[in-house]
Amino acid sequence: MVAVRSSSFISVILVLFIIAGSGTIQVAAQEDNYDWQMSGGDSMHSSSTSYGLWYAPNVKVWEVEALSFFEMVSARDGTIYAALSNNSLISISSLGKVNWYLQMEAPFVGSPAVADDGTIYVVVYSLSSYDGEVGLYDGLVHAISPSGSIIHTAVISDMRDSSEPVITSLGEIMVHVESLNRTSRGLITKDEVILFDKDLVQKWCYFEFRPDMWDVGPYEAPSVALDGSSTLWFNGTMIHLSANGEKEWSYHPGEYSEPYYESMQKRYPILVHEDGRIYFAFEDYAICLLPNGTVSWKYHLLSMLAYPIAIDERSVVFTDGKYLMELYVDGYSMWRYWIKDGGISDGILTDNNAVVFASGHYIYSANSYIYNGIINLTAEAPDGLGTEDWSVVSWLLTGNNTICYQTGGGLGKIVTMKFDPEHKDATSTAAMSVEDASIFLVIVVALAVVIFLVSHFLPKKGKKR
Repeated sequence: MVAVRSSSFISVILVLFIIAGSGTIQVAAQEDNYDWQMSGGDSMHSSSTSYGLWYAPNVKVWEVEALSFFEMVSARDGTIYAALSNNSLISISSLGKVNWYLQMEAPFVGSPAVADDGTIYVVVYSLSSYDGEVGLYDGLVHAISPSGSIIHTAVISDMRDSSEPVITSLGEIMVHVESLNRTSRGLITKDEVILFDKDLVQKWCYFEFRPDMWDVGPYEAPSVALDGSSTLWFNGTMIHLSANGEKEWSYHPGEYSEPYYESMQKRYPILVHEDGRIYFAFEDYAICLLPNGTVSWKYHLLSMLAYPIAIDERSVVFTDGKYLMELYVDGYSMWRYWIKDGGISDGILTDNNAVVFASGHYIYSANSYIYNGIINLTAEAPDGLGTEDWSVVSWLLTGNNTICYQTGGGLGKIVTMKFDPEHKDATSTAAMSVEDASIFLVIVVALAVVIFLVSHFLPKKGKKR
């Protein structure tokens, strides 16, 4: 009888631990942050995060005056990096303390990127090499230590434009470059993809010559899959390179005219799913390609200007600036939502299936899972951001219900906001916080101990032995 009772007690304890642990496990997964190490969050440009946003952040944690035109990035330890308009790189701790500024010799080309070991990579122009006759610079790729000193530099000769750096899953650095080759017949435009190792030693370079002199920038960075293969627009055509830099296939989406080169770079970003599928938009269609370059499906978006902004294992989000549209990764429509003020350019998919985006001076969240695309959360930027000169430039989640964003115009600011339950204004179906889960687990264990003591030591009624 005692053995049966003990066995039942152990079963009850296990069940209670599983129930209690479910909330703790969920929190643990969210705390294991997929940090925002480069533009688009990762090498696949997924713009998705393991953090959730159930509440509107309503308390300012810290604020730093800084003006940047590019996307902020975040290291694994929570340090924020931004390329500023005065050609300096700023490092800000997760507590809002400015660690250092590093002055560059020339303007940045896009956002920085941060490796797993904390090394920061940037691309800049070299003003000392400027050729005013043909508008050429030497491009410089710098590797910068977490303490703010340049440790490696690679030179890209005769660069006219470049993408920001992308760090692959193997820790290598890739850039997409437009350069001009000087020949006996004059200058010839060359498109290049260059891969460096972590010390900025070139591993390979794939290039094609282009029979024109158009300046098509700004260049989109390559989208690099987990296996190291990369996909990008090249001479007006989508190409796919192996991890060794060999061209595996190309895809022509349709007929095009002269402005096509420019539109390919600016309006048709490429997102890669973790299984290698490739998503983009052309004209008024969303298109999914299999890893071998064949078309999986097309979906009519009813907009000639739409492009993808975020993807996760479940869905992909498109926008044309006025509408948000979310599709399942298999090509079925989820919802479509019109944003009154428009101005949408980017978005983030959160762990709770919300799409976080900015429009003008406001940050919004559309929770596609619970509310089917209805805007359910709005957080206005702090004081002074309602004027015509100020707007939200970029944003990222640095924790559950915590947003770090930067504003442009005037002086510019980088601000972190978080949700504080003491200032809660609305109800929500949020998951457990870390503290709530811990308290719940303690209560469950204490209750189990009481049940054990009562069942074993209180007098039992029944038959006498």
